[in-house]
Amino acid sequence: MSTLAFYSKIEALPEHLQQQVLDYIEFLLSREVNKKPVQEQKNINKNESKQSKSRFSGRISPETAQQLHQQLKEMQAEWH
Repeated sequence: MSTLAFYSKIEALPEHLQQQVLDYIEFLLSREVNKKPVQEQKNINKNESKQSKSRFSGRISPETAQQLHQQLKEMQAEWH
């Protein structure tokens, strides 16, 4: 459908229906912006789960982890 034909059909509508058409077009545009292909969403979720499992794995030693945990306990005690 050409743009001119589209506009002429909208102009033929009463004003209250033109507003409804505009609202519907805005709804469709917002839905399209938020929409991602299902396969792309699955791939993103797979990549995120792989990264979250391995991204920090083995980065600090158990001793360092204990030191950080102790520091957090001390900070928590100061805040209360």
